[in-house]
Amino acid sequence: MPTHNIPRRPSLSRPVAIRYCATPGCVELVEKDATGKLGRYCQKAHQLFGEEGCIACRRAEKFGASKFCDSCEKLTKVLAPMIVPVPLDHGIYTDIANQFLKSWQHPTTCPKVQAIYKIVTREDVLEKYNAYRHAVEARSGFASRGMTFGNQLRRWHGTDRHCKIGDNGKTDLCGSVHCSLCRIIKTSFDMSQAKKKTGWGRFGCGIYTSSASSKANDYSTNLVPSTWKALLLAYVAAGKSAEYTVNQPLLTQPPADFDSVRSTSSSPFKPYSDSYFLPIKKSLASLLLRGHWSLHHSAPSCSPPERTYQLTQAALAPTSLPRSGLKMSGICATPGCTDPAFKDANGRIGKYCRKTHKLLGYRGCILCRRGDKFGDSKFCYTCDIATKVLAPVIVPVPTDNETYNNVANQFQKSWRHPTPCPRVQAVFKIVETKNISDKYNAYRNVVEGRGAFTSNGRPAGNQQRRWHGTNRECGLGENGRNSFCYSAQCSLCCIIRASFDLTHSGKKSGSSFGHGIYTSSTSSNSNGYSKNLTASTLKAVLLVYVVVGKAKKIASNQAAVTQPPAGYDSVIAEPATGFLDYDELVVYSEDAVCPAYLVMYDP
Repeated sequence: MPTHNIPRRPSLSRPVAIRYCATPGCVELVEKDATGKLGRYCQKAHQLFGEEGCIACRRAEKFGASKFCDSCEKLTKVLAPMIVPVPLDHGIYTDIANQFLKSWQHPTTCPKVQAIYKIVTREDVLEKYNAYRHAVEARSGFASRGMTFGNQLRRWHGTDRHCKIGDNGKTDLCGSVHCSLCRIIKTSFDMSQAKKKTGWGRFGCGIYTSSASSKANDYSTNLVPSTWKALLLAYVAAGKSAEYTVNQPLLTQPPADFDSVRSTSSSPFKPYSDSYFLPIKKSLASLLLRGHWSLHHSAPSCSPPERTYQLTQAALAPTSLPRSGLKMSGICATPGCTDPAFKDANGRIGKYCRKTHKLLGYRGCILCRRGDKFGDSKFCYTCDIATKVLAPVIVPVPTDNETYNNVANQFQKSWRHPTPCPRVQAVFKIVETKNISDKYNAYRNVVEGRGAFTSNGRPAGNQQRRWHGTNRECGLGENGRNSFCYSAQCSLCCIIRASFDLTHSGKKSGSSFGHGIYTSSTSSNSNGYSKNLTASTLKAVLLVYVVVGKAKKIASNQAAVTQPPAGYDSVIAEPATGFLDYDELVVYSEDAVCPAYLVMYDP
């Protein structure tokens, strides 16, 4: 795996009273004030980005109404649904934490907010919410009266959490059917689940939210032990609300000419349509917050907390964000460019408006396609930082980018079975976590130190790119799907999320050369180990970086081996030895392998 040329902060042999700038990638020391007090940034420009800019890379201005810069906005949309941590010193963090504090109206002490995450929802969910909000606005014209569009509010919602999402920076969404929190974040609200949790339904079968964080806290439950509790903050298209002072448990829709139901004295605001609800942020506190979604226009007062509810799933969602990546025919393929594509003398329309955009599309950043690659990364500097913040992730590689061609060509040229080589349908770049990357690079440096491979013109550690086939139990990679599953049977997602695990060695396919991790230079050989455990129109194979080091060639099965022979770093069996049709390379350290690409191809 290539090592990115990001400046490293010097290691210190003993504690020293210095601090480096909080901006990702910056190695400058922080500024001191007149009293000698250390700040968080090296300069005012970095402080401004850190407190008001993109919450992911913290190196650029926010893009329109988004909480991200243009590049990070595109990346998070590709990776949705997901949650992104909001920096503690950012204005967004302060805004949400203050709303939580000010709207805590119970007599108990308000707990301390420990973390806030921005929820990035799927575009189809967002579109439903925006369509509903526009319909509500068209009926009542709230914006013309100085109100928010569709009378959109930001409100609290509490629900069951069956995992540790949010604890200590954990951002993985679980697949438990009992985890309402992850289900809502992934697919938004589901009217079929209404009334299952609370059972009382004071205003019928709908989706309940509250302006009071303490009221929402009453409905927030940890189903597994956790030191924190979780609460959702969502946008609600409240529209025109009918106010009730008595229970109406038989309601299935708001009264005529109304969009929602509201009540004071701890009664709910309830939207009556699945499309109303969409999460924006999730706030973790020392006390789990339970309730509904709330908006900044519903500022708490001395009166009892107001709860509103609506009978539509579409009524809850984040603010409208500009759609990216959708191009009309004849428009330049570069994201953000609206110029017409170049037309040649024969009238044939190309993909780009000019040569510079074409060159960036072919050789530039695979994500934003607007900047040069950073060092040996596949991303520009900004996107490289953003993907590392959000790792582990997989990012689709554009089909006309040189990286796609390079990987697809390796797949085709290394198909050595007599069967026709299937067509590659998609390539995804795997961005591993820093922990995995650091372990791999450290191992490679050790092997390079022993073998001095670079002095002979070879890559450090004799690094090679090889194939690995395994089981897939989900739809990862199909139709652009990039969200991982959490099935113990889906080895593909397990490897991408956490790299290789030697405890699983040999369980699926045996181990002719001992307890190790098997790869091949032959794509058709690895194809034999690629299995779909559920119906699928595509197959998947991994292209991984392997620290081969000094390899020992073997000519017979050695199933009892647990490490390479003395003086070697790996073992290799080749067809020339006479007992194999295709090569196998085996390493015996988890740190010797790092996933690089996911390749989807026809069965």
